[in-house]
Order: sequence, then structure tokens, then C-alpha cells
Amino acid sequence: MEARTHIRRSLCLCICICLVAAGCGMQKLSADYTGLDGEWSIVELNGEALTSGEINPLLIFDAGAGRISGDAGCNRISGDITFARAEKNGLRFQKIISTRKACIDMRREDQLLKALGDVTGFEKVSRDGYARAIAFHGSDGRRLFVVSQPFIPS
Repeated sequence: MEARTHIRRSLCLCICICLVAAGCGMQKLSADYTGLDGEWSIVELNGEALTSGEINPLLIFDAGAGRISGDAGCNRISGDITFARAEKNGLRFQKIISTRKACIDMRREDQLLKALGDVTGFEKVSRDGYARAIAFHGSDGRRLFVVSQPFIPS
């Protein structure tokens, strides 16, 4: 009787371990998504290059946690990242919230908040002087904004 109980417990433990392992595998992100992690400066918005003399918005991605945060130029923002695994590099930014400071010129910030809501995916692009750059696009394929990380010589 005791041997049967031991076998049942071992079998249950094995099943639980398999289920947990399978669940963890489903949560893993591909390298394409984890490549987003870190701080990124917005260098282009709606086809318009942002000059380095301006205060450029900053986005911080945490793909593992499915979170985005940053500075939209005047206000702090944060929200969720939902990954579309059926489509390569597909994602959406959702539940974007923002602080409510009033600034003199809110045009660029308003454009960024709208663009974040329209994003459906991204692609790596090359930009002179930058180690990495990523373009985010909408469902029509139009480039909404480009983020980059500066090239830092070693």
C-alpha cells in the first residue's frame, strides 16, 4: 500500500514539474523582443527627425515584464507591452498612462502618445552614428517613430 502511495506522489510531482516547465516555456520571449530592453531616445517622430539640441523623449522597455515607461518630453509615461507572437516583431502598447503636467508646447508629446497607441510592430533599422535603431510602425506599415541608442566607442 505504501509503495503505491509513493508512486502516485512521484507521478503527481512529475506531472506538476512538466506543467510548470511547459508554462515557463510559453512565457519566454524571443530574442527579437528582448532586444528591445533598455533606454532608447526617440530620434524621429512621424517622419520628422528630432534634433539633438532638443529634449528628446525617452522610452524604457522591459520586455520580460511586458512594460514600457519613459519621458514623453514633458510628462512621465508608462504602460503595457502586448506581444503578438503569431506575427514576427508584432506588438502593441496598451494602457498608456501619463502624468498631467502642463507645458508650453505639448504638440510633440501628443503626437508621441497617439503614435504609441497606433503601433503594431517594429523592425531594426540602421542609422548613422547609432549602434542600434528600431523603427515602430502602424498597421498600414507607415513608420510612426524611430528610437536609437547612441554609439559609444570602446
